[in-house]
Parts: sequence; structure tokens; C-alpha cells
Amino acid sequence: MVMDIDSKHSVFLSSIFMFLSFVSTSLTSLLVGIMSDLIGLINTYKIAAVIAFMAIPVVFMLKKNFESLPKQN
Repeated sequence: MVMDIDSKHSVFLSSIFMFLSFVSTSLTSLLVGIMSDLIGLINTYKIAAVIAFMAIPVVFMLKKNFESLPKQN
């Protein structure tokens, strides 16, 4: 989705996306580790599965919002 945005600063946008991706992955790994220490690995996987299913509607809303953005020339 980042590369579909027509901008003069595509390298900057791509680097911001990579930064956010790295930070979110790092924080997620840390959070899963803390949760598995506190409540156990099986319960952590169950919670992660529920969160993943809850994210599906959000992805569809993102796509609708992205398609409604005006195109830049």
C-alpha cells in the first residue's frame, strides 16, 4: 500500500513504513514473551488467535479508506 501512494517522497514513505514495521514486530515479540511468562504459552496463543481474528474487519476498513483517498498527479 505504501508504494501505491503517488508521492515525490516515496523513499521517505517507504522508510517510515519499514521503521513502523520493525518497531511493531519488536514490541509484539516482547509482549508475547511477557504474556507467556505471566499466563502461559498456550493461553498466550489463544489470545493471539482471538486478536488476529478481530483484526480482519480492521483490514477491510483500511482498504475502503485507502481507496477513497484522492489520487495525486
